[in-house]
Amino acid sequence: MAGRVANADKTVGAVGGKVLGYYAIAEGDYDYVVLIETPDSMSNADAVRAGLTIKQTGAFDEIRMMRLASAAEVDSGSKVLEESYRAPGQS
Repeated sequence: MAGRVANADKTVGAVGGKVLGYYAIAEGDYDYVVLIETPDSMSNADAVRAGLTIKQTGAFDEIRMMRLASAAEVDSGSKVLEESYRAPGQS
């Protein structure tokens, strides 16, 4: 497992990201979860390239990426939408 962690650290770091945690899963569809933080400037294409690079090493069989947002980030975006969105029939 230490080799996989080092591999993820190196590859994620190469694109400006940081591994926040590496967790083994006791049950479910996956064996491990790697939680990473990436700069806001990282594009979806950069994320895909990083995932493909990690997968090509053979350290992982499958990679699934999900973008997360903190509650504060959701709240700040929600306020803008609430002020601008009107349901059909409302003025």
